[in-house]
Amino acid sequence: MGASYSTGATGARIAGAGDQLVTFRDDELRFYVADLAAARVLLPAPIVAVAHDGRRVAALDAAGTLHVLGEHARRTVPIAGTPRALIAGPRGAWLALCAERAWLVRDGEHVPIDVPGALAAAADPDGTLLVIGDGGCFATWRDGVLVERPPALEPLRACAALGGGRF
Repeated sequence: MGASYSTGATGARIAGAGDQLVTFRDDELRFYVADLAAARVLLPAPIVAVAHDGRRVAALDAAGTLHVLGEHARRTVPIAGTPRALIAGPRGAWLALCAERAWLVRDGEHVPIDVPGALAAAADPDGTLLVIGDGGCFATWRDGVLVERPPALEPLRACAALGGGRF
């Protein structure tokens, strides 16, 4: 599975898998392979977040559209809400984090994950998602079941999957 990174609200953003990287600035995606520029793609709105799953790249724009770019295909999927972040999810899915909730998107299907103010998330290879929301709330989601967890003692702002359903 690929990875997504962000250096902050005004910093550069990057996602990668192996020797493939994608960055963005404003409405332009920039692709690199082995540190060499490979391609540029312009999107219709400024980009908020980008993710890479090892096979495809996805970008979430400020207009609430998820753009999925594969080797031979490009798909756009509208997302309801105010976009904040994006991660590569389990089994070819994407997890779009919005101020109102998170959305799991796979093959054009949208599944809402009701964690208000979704800020960060991680996807475990077993299919479990951890979603962190505003105010210290967080929950796990797996196969359509959302389990709210007790509030953390300190505000959570980031998370990572460790494997075996652990975060």
